[in-house]
Amino acid sequence: MNVKQREAISTSATVAIIVVIIVIAGVAAYFVFVPTTPSSSTTTTNSSSNNTTTTTTTTTTTTTTSALYGPTNSSVLVDESQGAAYDSLDPQYAFYLQDTAMLNAVYQNLVELNGSQGNVFQPVLADSYNYNLNGGATTSFHIRSGVWFSNGDQFTSYAVWFTIVRNLLMNAPSFIAGFNWNQIIYNLTAGGSEYSDSFCWNNAGIGLPAGLADALQSVTGGYKNGTAYNAESVVSCNLAASAVGQMLSHFNPSNSTQANIMAFANQAVVAPNATSFVANYFRPLGVFSLELWSGFDGQNVVDPAFVDAHGGVVANTLNSYINLNGAIGTGPYMIQSVGAGLAPVTFVATPHYWGASNAGITGNSSMTDAAAAKIPVIIYNVPPSDTALIQDFATNHAQLSTESIQEYGQMYNAFHGNQPSFAFTSIHHSEGAYPFGSWFLMNTWTSPTNITDFRLGWEYAINYTELMAPNYYNGQAYGAYFVGALTPAFGSLYNPNNLPTATTNTALAMQYFQDAGMQGNFYTVVPSAFTLSNGTSVAAGTVIGNPNGQQLAPLKLYYTVPLLTELKGQLQGIQQNLAIFGIGAVPYGITSAESNILTSSPQTFPQVEILGWGPDYADPFLAMYEPLLLPSPYNGWFTNSTVEAEVAACDFATGSAVQTCASTLENMVVQNGLFAPFPNSPTYYFFIQPYVQGFVNNPFVGYWYNQIFYQPVQT
Repeated sequence: MNVKQREAISTSATVAIIVVIIVIAGVAAYFVFVPTTPSSSTTTTNSSSNNTTTTTTTTTTTTTTSALYGPTNSSVLVDESQGAAYDSLDPQYAFYLQDTAMLNAVYQNLVELNGSQGNVFQPVLADSYNYNLNGGATTSFHIRSGVWFSNGDQFTSYAVWFTIVRNLLMNAPSFIAGFNWNQIIYNLTAGGSEYSDSFCWNNAGIGLPAGLADALQSVTGGYKNGTAYNAESVVSCNLAASAVGQMLSHFNPSNSTQANIMAFANQAVVAPNATSFVANYFRPLGVFSLELWSGFDGQNVVDPAFVDAHGGVVANTLNSYINLNGAIGTGPYMIQSVGAGLAPVTFVATPHYWGASNAGITGNSSMTDAAAAKIPVIIYNVPPSDTALIQDFATNHAQLSTESIQEYGQMYNAFHGNQPSFAFTSIHHSEGAYPFGSWFLMNTWTSPTNITDFRLGWEYAINYTELMAPNYYNGQAYGAYFVGALTPAFGSLYNPNNLPTATTNTALAMQYFQDAGMQGNFYTVVPSAFTLSNGTSVAAGTVIGNPNGQQLAPLKLYYTVPLLTELKGQLQGIQQNLAIFGIGAVPYGITSAESNILTSSPQTFPQVEILGWGPDYADPFLAMYEPLLLPSPYNGWFTNSTVEAEVAACDFATGSAVQTCASTLENMVVQNGLFAPFPNSPTYYFFIQPYVQGFVNNPFVGYWYNQIFYQPVQT
């Protein structure tokens, strides 16, 4: 996910009249209430019978009543709650937190998490499943009948097979959307296990589900220039990738060869027929396997025919059309239009949506994730500034919104100026524990951030009191620091060693930077005299590190654009903290999409980036520690054989091993200074208009537009 920060503004509101919105017959209208006073009317009656005139004066008292407050347009919901544009509209590439509501609306999974719970599942595209097969190492799904894509194409198990294979093939070698499947349906660990295809990953950068090369070889008996699809050679890997790409780009389950390849039993993902889908894993997963099929890392099913008509599938290659325009899914909404930079994006309710007439959905009140849309149009937008963001919510243009804690006062004051009847708590919603964390993520492949002492020096040099200052509103802290990779959302697994949170200690920072300079053969020069936390004076011109080495060049401190006031102030504080020790840090803004590219290799990974990470399912080890600590595009390319072995051993831990693993891994993280902390929000906070009902946020997979409806409220 991206760290979202918002710019400070100055807002004042003067209200001469109270504008209240009422909804009549589904169409919103503005109604202006003006305070009234008793009024008199005079009626003159002429009587022809006696030629007299009677004058009657009637006094009428008008009583002011409360009004309804509702949407300005009951057919539209404007969502400005994420603060960043989508990084992609392709469900096999989209990976950031702001993408989740879009993915839930347009695309669907075999199963989904139920409401706000992290371990309760409900079938969606599948109507039943069995996760106890083969000792828990196999999960079978039965495809729900009467499901079709939003363009009318029929949904079958073949589309699921297509989606997963496309995910792994297209995203290698970065695996931006495929990390969840490592050691489960493919294995990027050298050596691997049965039909692991780890050779292709490690030697050719090719990502295939385990056993697919064997399926190609078995079904086709194919050789090219004497080379088999499943031989452990780079030529074979490229040959298999090309064949799979051709198959996916000309996808036709009616073709017997393609059908037999998908039905080949000895591979990780199998579609034996149109109504069955089977997943074979390297290890027993049991019920845990359902978490993998309910997330948003490439599992969201797309229409193969649409993909083929818009560029097809090429190994290691992003589909530029779908990236910018989206694909066809089975969800209750479909993408209608896309603005420049992927914002705004307009969604419309899917006409003839399968869930609206499918008995398995309409007859089950708990199947809210697959229910038909209640609001016809959704507009996802990213205002250009805090001024626009706050104004949109205050004037009832936006229904869902966000703001940095620093701007809570501005947000509420602007809204209260227009709608004084509602308290802060009427619009500010806490949506439960936040499993995500934000850190200074450092590249551990390049100097100086590959030196543990440098990372520890950075950690102790930062003034955390200053960084936390913007996270208070009305005396309450809405931010916190987390120890280790896990957050308090993981309960007893968080900080089992009772380690203290980071605190500034310039004396320790000085010593660590000195040691790092000697190890890395570099030095820095103190620009101005200062006093360490232990009382020691440091003179201007003092050299830290190896005076015979190279002077340390300024570091680029990457962040996700836009650079708004709160983050700007925090970055300036970091610059000042490091400058004391002669370390230059230059803020450098990038988009989410640019971050995806930069983090795809250790050579391009940012030296230091303020970046967040969180699981899309509830396992703390496979979904949190593994992607952060094993070599991958998301962890700064940290490599340490001891840490890697311990992480691998903790995957799918059970019983007492769970607590032991949490303790061991936390110690490794802290001792290696891997994640210098950055202020985090421990809870999901949203600004929601009082009349918005049905908003449910799941901490792992976001929220669902189709659950939301309007119910005007009394002012």
